[in-house]
Amino acid sequence: VEPQEDEPAPEDAGSVDGASLDQRVAQAAKLLAGARALLVVVGAGMGVDSGLDSFRTSEGHYTLEDYHAKCQHALFLRDPESAWAFHGAALRRVREATPHEGFARLLDICRSRQSHFVVTSNVDGHFEKAGFQPSRVFNAHGSLHLWQCVSSACNRGRDPWPAGDWDPRCVPRCKFCGKTARPNASLFDDNQGSFQESLNGRAILAQYELFEAWLRQTRGWPLCILEIGCGESEHSLRLIPKDRGRWACTSDE
Repeated sequence: VEPQEDEPAPEDAGSVDGASLDQRVAQAAKLLAGARALLVVVGAGMGVDSGLDSFRTSEGHYTLEDYHAKCQHALFLRDPESAWAFHGAALRRVREATPHEGFARLLDICRSRQSHFVVTSNVDGHFEKAGFQPSRVFNAHGSLHLWQCVSSACNRGRDPWPAGDWDPRCVPRCKFCGKTARPNASLFDDNQGSFQESLNGRAILAQYELFEAWLRQTRGWPLCILEIGCGESEHSLRLIPKDRGRWACTSDE
């Protein structure tokens, strides 16, 4: 992407790791041009220019003081009104927000390759909203646009359902049994301790199977991996070197 003539040179256009920014951009463009398949790995930083929160600073601190406390399955059981005051407002924000121009540019890049797939920890549904095919997006941490029951017994054999309209005056209910509903998005205490199977993984697993099929289909193809907006937390999809010479996500997903 070439800067417009009236744009000032970026302040960080100097040397980075021995190479100028222009050289690094040229190298990235060369890698993209030589790829037959493109894997895009995306974290919360992608949504900032759409007006959404990244939830963590570059130092790893939470940007919302009570974010960790509100993203707990236990809270939906103990105080569903408080849980939904947070998550209902979050659903409203992502519904009202418009994906920024970068999504459209990224879609053009993806379409320029023979095949592509997006893996994201984001739960905002903005890739689908921006025109990406749902069959080419793996929402690894679920979606705010789907709801599930708080009961693991109720969830067995049942798919999450499309999120309804959130009314701050009432708590959403399970469409099957009438218990409290919750977003079908990964919470910090999901599937841990006494909350085994608290996250209904049926929709996530279906997307993961499509991703695995894509990996098998593109095996041996020249592949470029483009990482955007990933953090370094235990929930992160950032790719880092692991033991035995392999690469994997920070979260080992």
